[in-house]
Amino acid sequence: MESKFNNEFSQDQSRNDDMLVVTDQGIDRERLEQVFRQSEIRVYFCTTGEIDTTVDEICPDLVLLCIEKMSMDVVGDCLKALGRTPTIVGGREIEVDSLVDLFRSGVDDYIDLCSTDDVILDRVQSAFDDIFLGDRDSVIGMVGDSIAGDGVHHGDMADRLDIVSSVSAYRALVSQDLDIEGVLQTSLEFLLSKTGPTNAAVLLAESEVDYALGAYVNFECPRELADPVLDRLANGVCHHVAEQGELVKFHDVKEFIEAVGTEAEILQNSDVIAMPCIHEGECLAVVFLFRDVSTPFSEEMAPLLDSLRQVFGEQLAKVIRIHNRLDAQWPDSVVDETEDFTDWGFGTGDSKAA
Repeated sequence: MESKFNNEFSQDQSRNDDMLVVTDQGIDRERLEQVFRQSEIRVYFCTTGEIDTTVDEICPDLVLLCIEKMSMDVVGDCLKALGRTPTIVGGREIEVDSLVDLFRSGVDDYIDLCSTDDVILDRVQSAFDDIFLGDRDSVIGMVGDSIAGDGVHHGDMADRLDIVSSVSAYRALVSQDLDIEGVLQTSLEFLLSKTGPTNAAVLLAESEVDYALGAYVNFECPRELADPVLDRLANGVCHHVAEQGELVKFHDVKEFIEAVGTEAEILQNSDVIAMPCIHEGECLAVVFLFRDVSTPFSEEMAPLLDSLRQVFGEQLAKVIRIHNRLDAQWPDSVVDETEDFTDWGFGTGDSKAA
């Protein structure tokens, strides 16, 4: 089975932006007809049972596969029929683990069909841009070269693919959020699903040297105990982490406490990681993760955290750009927040996020 994506593409050739929407639901068809009606994208529709014949007839550049109930068997069968045609899955409220499985199976992106029309249209247009710019070819080439390399073990490649799948899943989730509160919530939920229970704080940049607390998750350190050290981190540590620009793990916490001051004594017997989130040379936030040293963060987690922080920085920049949010419009410090949030997916009881 051939698609235009599989053929050699000349930059002089005009773009058609042909998309096939595969859905068995009339309500999804009506919605997507409305979404793309005023766009330059040419949309064709078929049911899951008509994929084989329809793809052969129109050779779409992109497929949007709408699944009512997320079934990897259904997705797998459809992907086999589609060959290497770039495919986006559309669904509703998919769980993180299922989303990771989607990307491992070969899906290029995921769109929540509960998103606004503008978000869906923007994501599809971005997918077309990636296709015709050749980004996908270059990515496939790099993966293929790595697999062929004598020095790469299958276990190493599996780990890399796990990271790629997780990062793709996170990007698909957080890209739906176009306000800072949503970005923080989605990011912390996803991050903690990978790290396991931990205390987490997101400090948002107000200037090159000033940071303010935007979100905090309490696993074993109540906020009233954490506030003094978080203030000290915001005022005296974040800009140093930002200047370094790399993922930081404090191997000598005692020395770190001495440098920060007595406020940091609650971090003794803790494993501490700092993640500067940078976009185009500007640090927009620093994320601190800390928990008891008896359950340290593994070294194997570093590549995933390093990749996630880059996507987090990109999405923060996108939110600022879309809403023209300047420093004064970041969320108020959690210290001033009176509402007690307990439903961010971090558990109940003492677990708090704001």
